[in-house]
Amino acid sequence: SQIDEKNPIFIPLFFVLGFSYISLGEFEKSLDIVNSKLKKFPENSLSYALNGLIFGYNTVYTFDVEKASEENGQKYIDNAIKLESFKSNKARFYQLKSQILLDLNQHDNALEAIESAIILCPKMYDLYNSKNRILLYFDRFDEIITILDKLIEELPEREKNLKIKKAYILKEMKNIEAGLEIINDLIEKYPKDNNLILNKIYWLQFLDQQEDVLKTMKYLIEQAPDSGIYHDTFGEILMNFEEYEKAIDEFKEAIELDSSGWYINQTFVKLGICYKEIGKTDLAIENLTAGKEFTNKCYCDLDTKKKWLTIAELYLAQIAEMEADF
Repeated sequence: SQIDEKNPIFIPLFFVLGFSYISLGEFEKSLDIVNSKLKKFPENSLSYALNGLIFGYNTVYTFDVEKASEENGQKYIDNAIKLESFKSNKARFYQLKSQILLDLNQHDNALEAIESAIILCPKMYDLYNSKNRILLYFDRFDEIITILDKLIEELPEREKNLKIKKAYILKEMKNIEAGLEIINDLIEKYPKDNNLILNKIYWLQFLDQQEDVLKTMKYLIEQAPDSGIYHDTFGEILMNFEEYEKAIDEFKEAIELDSSGWYINQTFVKLGICYKEIGKTDLAIENLTAGKEFTNKCYCDLDTKKKWLTIAELYLAQIAEMEADF
């Protein structure tokens, strides 16, 4: 059936569509949603919010250089906030404003915006995650710990996730042993949660306990031999220990088990790096190129996409330089 584009009930649909396009880096398509669809609703806050999101992320990632220099989206988000009557929606717009300001390295303004959101909706707990991300830039670890302890007390059903975050903050504070103690306590409380064991492996790596890392990783794979992500993780660990041949076997196993996994673009890139390190440049190029293709198609956030494309291109450039020298 046809969508009545003049019916305001479809505004959230157009917003999601525009958001999806900008998430994929399709600036012109996302802008077209605003101009062809949402322009019909000039007094709707979502119309302004989407404009703010599109221009904001264009400023951050420079999909269109000319427009990035002209508009950063903040005035549109401010208009969305003024127009919105529901506190929860207004808080979300402040959260969006904060995220874009954070990506633009305007940390003080980002903190001010997220605190405005929290004042409006203090029980909207994911706002505190946004605040903690900003506080990380200021190394205000004690404040983050205080927030996490408060959330752990108020949200016992989210204990695992919140305590893992606390452990990572303790790592940032150079208190790795205290972080490991939290992970061990969680494993004791939730012995069937293999992801907690995976977290423990990362901690053992931080403590440079190579023998325990390999032993624990092998145990984890024994528990779930068909888990592609575990083989990918094991490959990354072996890669970090410069065991490239063994890492290759694990990455190939991960691809065979889960060729459409959310992480598989990273697996191809890491596999290509390993082949490069052992001198098999043709296979390195093949897998790094595949990693780039999967990354361009993945529904991951823009920062993650940019990171893995940069890594793949860096190693492809190194290979090209090596071949040019011969």
